[in-house]
Amino acid sequence: MSIIRKEKDLPKEMQELLGSHFKPNERKDVWYVRSSMNPQSLINVAFYMFLPFTIAALILFLGVSYSSLTKEFRSEGFFIALLIFLFVAGMQSIIYLFVRKYKKLNEKIASGERKFGLWVSSAYIMSNDHNVGIECVEKKEIESMYIYHSGTPRVDMVILVTKNKQKLMVVADWLTGYYNRVELLKEHLQKSIFG
Repeated sequence: MSIIRKEKDLPKEMQELLGSHFKPNERKDVWYVRSSMNPQSLINVAFYMFLPFTIAALILFLGVSYSSLTKEFRSEGFFIALLIFLFVAGMQSIIYLFVRKYKKLNEKIASGERKFGLWVSSAYIMSNDHNVGIECVEKKEIESMYIYHSGTPRVDMVILVTKNKQKLMVVADWLTGYYNRVELLKEHLQKSIFG
């Protein structure tokens, strides 16, 4: 069996764990570690960093437009200013759409409608994070696991290897209580999966 990566392909019991029906405190048969990541933080930085360029492009365009109306019309200057403004405004609009998307996602997370993190049930292990998305596999398909430290900035993760050599990544640094504690996460996963 290969790793399931789409929510619609998940077994029904695992689909239920992603939504508001799953109450971690009420389900003792599922080990759940919630994600510590805030999916909106970086896109907000991009939005506010790019905002001065948008304002500057607007001022340039308005200045060239006003100059064209009061003096001799120079079409090349006007069109260059228009292209710069349209490009920057287009980029800002795309960033704004991402800001809206992540704001809605954060509202769903806060209300419990959407969950991210790590789930270990009696038959499956599932990870859902903002970067990789959903990865779910049957526990009996897991052959081995090891710790991996990525580059700069360093991110610690446990890699689960299935019998058909696919890899499921569980990032310890993105799970509540496991930042810089990847060895502890591996130990808990070994107990949960291999007994």
